[in-house]
Order: sequence, then C-alpha cells, then structure tokens
Amino acid sequence: TGFWNPTDLEVIKEDGRTTLAYLAIGEAEDYRDYWQSDWKADPPEFIAKSVDDQFAGNYAVRYWKEGWQQILFERVDRIVAAGFDGVYLDKVDAFQDWEDAETRVDLPQEMATLVTRIAERGRKKHPKFQVFLQNGWGVWSRPELADTVNGVAIEELSLGWEGKDGAPTPAEIKNEMSAALEAARSRGWTMLVVDYPSADSKSEEKQSAMEEARRVGALPLLAPRNLDG
Repeated sequence: TGFWNPTDLEVIKEDGRTTLAYLAIGEAEDYRDYWQSDWKADPPEFIAKSVDDQFAGNYAVRYWKEGWQQILFERVDRIVAAGFDGVYLDKVDAFQDWEDAETRVDLPQEMATLVTRIAERGRKKHPKFQVFLQNGWGVWSRPELADTVNGVAIEELSLGWEGKDGAPTPAEIKNEMSAALEAARSRGWTMLVVDYPSADSKSEEKQSAMEEARRVGALPLLAPRNLDG
C-alpha cells in the first residue's frame, strides 16, 4: 500500500535497472491507501459492486469516469515523485468486463484514452516516463498508443490458461496473442511474456514456453502466479 522512497529506488537503479511502479487502472483495490472505508456500503459512481473472482478485495471500476481517473493521476504524481522510471499498467483488459453492460461508451477507446492521459500526466514532470501495458491487446493497435506506449506484457501465452497453473493456452488464443506481439514488435515496443507453470509441469513444457516467447521477440519469464518465488 505504501510507496518506495527515492533513496531505496536509487539503490535498485545503481546497476542500470528500469523501475516501473505497478498500477491497476481497471480495478479498484480495497487494500490501497486511496480506498475509503465507506465505499463498500456506499460506493462512488465509478465503482461497481461486482468483485474480481480471482482476487479478493478487487472491484471493477467504470474507468472512463473522471473521479476514478483523478485517483489514478494522483498516484502517477506520487510514482514520479518517488523516482520511478514509469508505470506497469494492469487491468488494461477491463474493457472486456463491461461488454454486456449498458455503458453507452466506446469501451476500448476509453481505455486507450485513459492510457494516453496517464502517459501525459507522468511526462509533465518526467519527460522520459515509460508506460507498459499488461494484457488488453485489444487496444494495442489504437493509433494514439503507437508513440505513447513503451512496452507491453502478455500473461499465459503458453502456460497457466484461465488461472490454472500449467494449463496450456488454446491454440486459437495463442495465435491471437502472438499476432498482437508481432504487431507490438513492429512498433518498436519492448515485449514481455509471463507464463505460469505448475509444480508438475515438465521441463520440456517450460522450455517450449520460453522458446515461444522468444520466437515473437519477447523476453520470457516463468513465474509463480503470486510472484513470490
């Protein structure tokens, strides 16, 4: 819930590492310091009551609402002040959460606009502020993102499909992801792939997953889903 201080970050950056701060833009998290105690009983208009089934305490948000965006912008200001090089934006694919809802907005376009506004906010004080997107490849092709985004990441390109560690990703979905990564490469973006093997995954499966990521020009990572290993 807290932020790194500049001194700690400088230690990490001594060897030339790029530091990105995690920021979920399509969900609100009740364990963050922006969360107010009365929101569960009386949520603001930008918070939906539907909860992320996979992560307790996460709530879908109407990310196109100004109230939510102002919260994000304030966090971007703090991220810049702390000394981070950029942001790693999660829940970019939240536009899919609202496809059956009566939103009356262009959902993918609103997400692309939000990403652009976040980049602009960060670059006001940090001209080289970097923006990475996790998943949400349905908006990557938006023209306004070509010179806005620095990198993208995809989870479960080969392993861990639908939250099940080690489960293979269906060929049709993998092909769609690979095509999105190929397009990202043509834009010169840095590309990351995170796969989630299980304890029972064979070494051949892990090696194949890493080779698949490298084939499309991405940096591969095999990790536990909780990223605690």
